[in-house]
Amino acid sequence: MKHKRILSSLVAFTLVVTQGLSTGIPAVAAPAPDAPQAYGPTPSEAQMKYYKDELAAFFHFGVNTYTDMEWGNGQEDPDIFNPTKLDTDQWIRTVQEAGMKRAILTAKHHDGFNLYPTKVTDHSVESSSWRDGKGDVVQEFVDSCTKYDMDIGFYLSPWDQNLPSYPSNVDPDYNDTYIQQMNELFAYSKQKDNCLVSLLHNKAPHLLSSISYCLTNGVQFKPWLRF
Repeated sequence: MKHKRILSSLVAFTLVVTQGLSTGIPAVAAPAPDAPQAYGPTPSEAQMKYYKDELAAFFHFGVNTYTDMEWGNGQEDPDIFNPTKLDTDQWIRTVQEAGMKRAILTAKHHDGFNLYPTKVTDHSVESSSWRDGKGDVVQEFVDSCTKYDMDIGFYLSPWDQNLPSYPSNVDPDYNDTYIQQMNELFAYSKQKDNCLVSLLHNKAPHLLSSISYCLTNGVQFKPWLRF
């Protein structure tokens, strides 16, 4: 008889709980604990986005593509650069399909050859016969990134083996030359509403990157120290 009373009590309790759930009575949850206070340097919102994006594609493209060398020496004939079948849409579409959210282009590597018609030197696509000297890989890259809504990045090498002002103290000062090229690339990035890069350009022009990843929603940078 005692066991029957216990069983009846359990059945009654089960019915009460079931009825409570079916009538929508909200369950009382324990309050979530407060997050601990941040300690030391913490990542910015832009840096967190950078990490959450996880994957980026780096397009290392230039005269080395045609010399089969890892690094050039700055003495390459610009005319060897002739990508007759260049299709930056295919680049960006492919990496996007692979799950990447950011594409970075080497605008200039250590050899000093520029993939866009810079105003600081003629060692660029402007001196090649590709598209009669009117080609601009950076512009096509930006257009494709815009088309596929891909974050944009540029790599601009601080080392330049072509310009005589890099290894020696001659005019124009290489620091000024490098900063001018940074500003040229900032102008390209503005075409895609690159807010943070624009902020650095307009509000803090002295904060420039020695090896720059100029990203749509974040910038990895170190102050450019004149030497």
